[in-house]
Amino acid sequence: MSEDISECRICFEIETYDDPFISPCRCKGTSQYVHNSCLNTWRNFNRNSAAWERCMECGEEYTLRYRYPIEKTNIFEPIKNPTIIYFFQYIMAISFGSVIWLMDYHNDYLAIKMLNFNISLPEPSLLTYVKTDELSPQIFYFSYTMFLQSIFFYFYYCYKIYNNVHRKKLYFNKISYSFILSSFFSFQFIIWYYILVFNEQPIVFLNIASLISMLEPFVYYHLIKKHKKIIKYMNEEENVEEILSYEENPLHGYENILDEMELTNIVIE
Repeated sequence: MSEDISECRICFEIETYDDPFISPCRCKGTSQYVHNSCLNTWRNFNRNSAAWERCMECGEEYTLRYRYPIEKTNIFEPIKNPTIIYFFQYIMAISFGSVIWLMDYHNDYLAIKMLNFNISLPEPSLLTYVKTDELSPQIFYFSYTMFLQSIFFYFYYCYKIYNNVHRKKLYFNKISYSFILSSFFSFQFIIWYYILVFNEQPIVFLNIASLISMLEPFVYYHLIKKHKKIIKYMNEEENVEEILSYEENPLHGYENILDEMELTNIVIE
């Protein structure tokens, strides 16, 4: 090949209209130019190594430009162990459940009456069990508090997504199924309450409510886990990435000016 014709440092082919050369780093000579496609193939092959972000010859980091803004990966705190969520949720439910139980006791069980729309239900009602039984109020107020926490969680979740995710339409298309299933499960408490308590089956309701409450943190954990997978997919698979030539980064020009100024100062001194 003629010496005045540049070639790709990876495939050793010449530049084409469909696959132009870039000069992504400080390398000169035969290593200066590379096809964008060749470099991306090389980077994808070394995604988990330093070659993904920098030239392995000169050490210069690649300058990347994306079609869409990069989505934040830390919207929710990274939780590797679901046991932490379980522990936190249960402690919160026990603490706040006890407070709600105490307040309800001194206010003639206002919370239950509000759930019943102040309707007197046939005996034995849930209210009767809560007043007379030892275990029933513990189950009810624990489950009730878990339900209130779930409402807060979904409002907080939507707030964080709305304020942090750029491509909301794509995100909700990917998360909608998991979000609907998760929220539907969390609202099982109130659904079964009106199905069973209003049909004189308070004991059956308490058993179902306790089971739902025990599984609630597991649902949160998997929704957040799904969220992180979608964000990663949006950043890596649904965002066109372009590597710029070294000269296209304005910071590099600024660095050259600083180098020239330092050299001038040395000469003057």
